[in-house]
Amino acid sequence: MNICKCKRGCLCSRQTQTKQPLKTNLTTIRKELNMPNILNQIPQKSIVTFDLITPEERLTYSISGREGQALYCLYRAKNKGITSLEVLSSCRLSSYIFNLRHNFNLDILTVRENNPSGFGHYGRFILQSDIDIIEIKHGNNKLKV
Repeated sequence: MNICKCKRGCLCSRQTQTKQPLKTNLTTIRKELNMPNILNQIPQKSIVTFDLITPEERLTYSISGREGQALYCLYRAKNKGITSLEVLSSCRLSSYIFNLRHNFNLDILTVRENNPSGFGHYGRFILQSDIDIIEIKHGNNKLKV
């Protein structure tokens, strides 16, 4: 603790605490755990066009925004799955997964994992549906799938 100097130049009895920076920056945590940020490989406003392959038919959908990024991450992760810490500072990942399940009829498995710190748990999402990403478009540019 430091003694505060007031505007009059005297030492007053008020004490200020020196603040230590919190280690909550997810980019820093991701680097320490050697986790790539695969969500930033496509821009947020990209349009992802994909085929949902079912035994009866092949349905084509287009999706954009965070849901498109989340779908791309699920597709890239294959059987490993994704968590919110691995893909972005995405606290709303479960909301994007909900939208993918209910709006596009995707089968996405949620596996509950214990937090390595011993406190709490988190969800790992694994894409079970068979999909093919046809293209990713950002503005007039087609991005590599």
